[in-house]
Amino acid sequence: MKTGVMSKVRQFVSGTIAELGKCTWPDRASVFESTLLVLFMIAVLAVFVAAIDYVSQGFIRLLTNF
Repeated sequence: MKTGVMSKVRQFVSGTIAELGKCTWPDRASVFESTLLVLFMIAVLAVFVAAIDYVSQGFIRLLTNF
């Protein structure tokens, strides 16, 4: 029974490697550019969320002071 399982595992791994060989992978510059874009968008979103949080806190403080 174990040999059947191991043969299926080997077949799966070899099939996976064969499929990965068919993929077209991006070049280094493209990956770097995409990474910078993602980091920039994360920073923009963080600033936006922080601004919303700051305004919300001020509004809640204004309401609770009455």
